Amino acid sequence: MQSYHFLRKYLFVLALPLLATGAVMAQSFEEYVAQGDEKASNFNFESALIDYDRALELNPESVDVLIKRGVARAEVKVFDLAMADFKRALDITPGNAKALVARADAKVDQLDYHGAMQDYNLAIASDSLNSQAYNGRGDIKLDRKDYLGAILDYDKAISIDPKDAFSFYARGIAKIKAHRQEEGCLDLSKSGELGYDQAYTDIKKMCK
Repeated sequence: MQSYHFLRKYLFVLALPLLATGAVMAQSFEEYVAQGDEKASNFNFESALIDYDRALELNPESVDVLIKRGVARAEVKVFDLAMADFKRALDITPGNAKALVARADAKVDQLDYHGAMQDYNLAIASDSLNSQAYNGRGDIKLDRKDYLGAILDYDKAISIDPKDAFSFYARGIAKIKAHRQEEGCLDLSKSGELGYDQAYTDIKKMCK
């Protein structure tokens, strides 16, 4: 999959409820989660896992932390344990769209695009306003050269979150590949305006 899917996953992690960092030495559930969040935001997933493990020892039913730990486990390629965390989160809250999207992202990392598509569809059925589910599904369609289908998914994601730079970037790429270069270049420009600098580099290559 393209780099925008790789980067988008981190926006998803950071969109989960974050807890402010507390004391230097964590002792409470909240402090462990805060430390884990800070480490995950800096891509230090192995260290974040230690804090999430400790938080879950104190509150084993925390769905948000189960999802966060699952994402961190997927990032360090421990996919069997990551899937166990997502399953546990879904056992506690059936149809949880965030857990489904996280599991779908992990399936993409394992090249299980069919399984990922199923989970993105389930997430959309559960929460029609989950922009990351549309983005993830759009990424797979783009990779499969279903450019029209990808554009429609990115359209929906942008309607939900009009400040998502990566949605504009991905839609721009899809439009360019669908021979709608002028529209695509406008999307790349919008992505750059929203903070994704790579879009400007690609404009020089694709929008001459």
